[in-house]
Amino acid sequence: MAPSGGCSGAGWLPAAGGAASGDGASEEGGAPGVTPAGGSAAGDCPRHGALIMATEASAAASAATVEVRGQGIDGLSVKPRPGATGAAPLRSHYRADPTQEAPMKLGVMAALFAGRAFDQVVRDCADMGLDAIELPVGAYPGKPFFDPRKVLASSKEQDRIKGMLRDHHLELSGLAVHGNPVHPDRTIAKAHHDEYETAVKLARVLGTDVVITFSGCPGGSRKDSTPNWVTCPWPNDFTGILAYQWDEVLVPYWAKQAKLCAKHGVKTAWEAHPGFCAYNTDTLIRLSERSMKASGLRGKPVLGANLDPSHFFWQGIDPILAARELGERGLLFYCHAKDTELDRHEGPLNGYLDARPYTALTRRSWNFRTCGYGHGHEFWKPFVSTLRRYGYDHVLSIEHEDALMSIEEGLTKAIDFLTDAIIEEKPATPWWT
Repeated sequence: MAPSGGCSGAGWLPAAGGAASGDGASEEGGAPGVTPAGGSAAGDCPRHGALIMATEASAAASAATVEVRGQGIDGLSVKPRPGATGAAPLRSHYRADPTQEAPMKLGVMAALFAGRAFDQVVRDCADMGLDAIELPVGAYPGKPFFDPRKVLASSKEQDRIKGMLRDHHLELSGLAVHGNPVHPDRTIAKAHHDEYETAVKLARVLGTDVVITFSGCPGGSRKDSTPNWVTCPWPNDFTGILAYQWDEVLVPYWAKQAKLCAKHGVKTAWEAHPGFCAYNTDTLIRLSERSMKASGLRGKPVLGANLDPSHFFWQGIDPILAARELGERGLLFYCHAKDTELDRHEGPLNGYLDARPYTALTRRSWNFRTCGYGHGHEFWKPFVSTLRRYGYDHVLSIEHEDALMSIEEGLTKAIDFLTDAIIEEKPATPWWT
């Protein structure tokens, strides 16, 4: 198993023989040095501390160092915040001008809070210092906080949700409805499509223009009842399957949904995920381009990417290069912050296409980890910089799926780590030229 502090080498992609790639070069391809993973909380960073102390209110917050229990998430120890009813934020914002809108924000995909009351979830996110929240509204993530169809039909419910987010200074970053609307089982396909369509109609009403989902995966033919994910072109049956899936199912379906998105002023961000037809950089780009062309729409695409590095690591894809390619095509719509640890024994032994259960932590070739425990800042800082370079000014939405940590520990560690990587102010004009 790789050490839980991130890579011990310089790179993050599996190299021949299983060793980590050690030839880091430019920022786009990875830096050669390794910053210790875990980072400092903003309140402990000398640079952040100096800026925080610049205002009287922040100085007062820094002085309140007595830890209390029961104020934050499920008894987590936190520092009190002057004038707050809950706990102090676990994350301090680095802004010389606190009134300035941050070009990049930190949020959370809230499916991990399923089973908790929505008002408590909103308070917890605010107390942790998060800027944004991504709400699950159907399909695989479920509908843990409200019934989207009822909210769509009720201005009162819409105002209630928007009011809660506004009162806690949280932006709604997107609606998550990850599903398979082209499933060969028509019952499943219809359910996932209906929930996706509701999300598209609800997004703008609640204050976001991003809906996150999967591309979906059809069967291998009209006769199939289960999805068929093709990973190689031969035997030739597989090439025929791909032609059917793309030409007869995927492109026609998403061309129609592009028109729906354009009508409601919404963008669909596909999460590239193995098991679905858009699973890497190339398939994301091709599905967007072909579907947009088939839709007859002109102008900027409304079908693009939710870039989640965790699914790219174990496929041998460099997420920084993917960010550059997607950015050049104008397809960087959203970004999940989740990490992956590549096992140094199982990967070289069995490869990284691993269908063993996520609970088999000692046998799997890779496992999802909280940010910083699969890759350190030698990856995350250049990744964030590439997002900025190509105009991404939205949210890094933490998706916690680390089977070695509790929800609270994994999320707070990700917040601490990413706070040190995220760029929170608008860039200055190059004053040295």
